[in-house]
Amino acid sequence: MLNKIIDLMNAKSNNNEILSQFKSLYGKENFEDALDLLKGSIGKFDDGVYHYNMGIVNLKLDKLPIARYHFEKSRKEGFYSPELERALALTKFELRVTNLEESSTPVDYINDVTLNIPMQAYITISAIFILFFVLFYSKIVSKILKSFLVVLSLFPIVFYFVYPAKYNSQIAVDNLIIYSGPSKIFEQIQEVPEGMKVFTGEDFNGWKYIIHPDSHRGWVTTSKLEML
Repeated sequence: MLNKIIDLMNAKSNNNEILSQFKSLYGKENFEDALDLLKGSIGKFDDGVYHYNMGIVNLKLDKLPIARYHFEKSRKEGFYSPELERALALTKFELRVTNLEESSTPVDYINDVTLNIPMQAYITISAIFILFFVLFYSKIVSKILKSFLVVLSLFPIVFYFVYPAKYNSQIAVDNLIIYSGPSKIFEQIQEVPEGMKVFTGEDFNGWKYIIHPDSHRGWVTTSKLEML
């Protein structure tokens, strides 16, 4: 595990001294100092890799909600590795939030799919459609078909900005009470457990409305939420 972590640091510039210190601290299981070293090195490494390693060290320190946040942030920054997926799955299992985040209704399932797809994927799909349209443009005779293909090509990215982009993915870094309205005077509905991922939309005076998952809809304060 250690060698893979070091290999994945992928420094933007020559940071051999930092890498050597990190390897030494991690190898000695001095995770607190390793964490401080990473915090002081922000901006010197690729963002996705930085958050991956922050997640690994926080996982070692049993700071599971923070580890979950960094693993999810790493994913959002476009970093991918089997180690990241395994670490994220382990963290979610230890937090016992996997079942809570599963879709329970058709609308919830649609939200789960559309909201969790990164913006880069929507752009890629549109780019592929546009490429095929350009390649076969001269062979398409029907103007109606051409118009349809233009709409189809632009639909994924337009859809992203019309719907998924309106909502923010967040990690609860502590247990969070859900209220029926944006104030503590309203009824307490239930609780978001620490480490759970939610999507929020409408906000009002320091309160956010959870839109997904459907089972946890309601208002929460933003003080214990970390935006991805």
